[in-house]
Amino acid sequence: MKHYTSEEWIDFVNGMGTLGGRAELQMHLDQSCKRCSRTVSQWRKVRMAALAEASYQPPVEAVRIAKAMFIGSDWARKGGTAIEILFDSFLKPAVEGIRSAGGWRKTSALSGRSLPG
Repeated sequence: MKHYTSEEWIDFVNGMGTLGGRAELQMHLDQSCKRCSRTVSQWRKVRMAALAEASYQPPVEAVRIAKAMFIGSDWARKGGTAIEILFDSFLKPAVEGIRSAGGWRKTSALSGRSLPG
């Protein structure tokens, strides 16, 4: 029995790919492949966690306390930035199909800067 890659199952769970390809994957699951059913179940859980994370808002009280911790620091008074984003691939996402081919990875480049003072 042929098994599919994680990338193919991720696209399947996210509703991406061609109708024929999705139908083929569904037929494979319908044949009771336990290994692939476990993989799909895992990626569905990851998808649900990611969807929940996207809508998460920290409690207002926690944000207030975090801000209060930095209010008196030199960093806050001078308006310094400790990190500068040089590149973020989320700003230029890969074309559909490239992601599932395994050649795309989310990357970012950060530059540490010395704070004045």
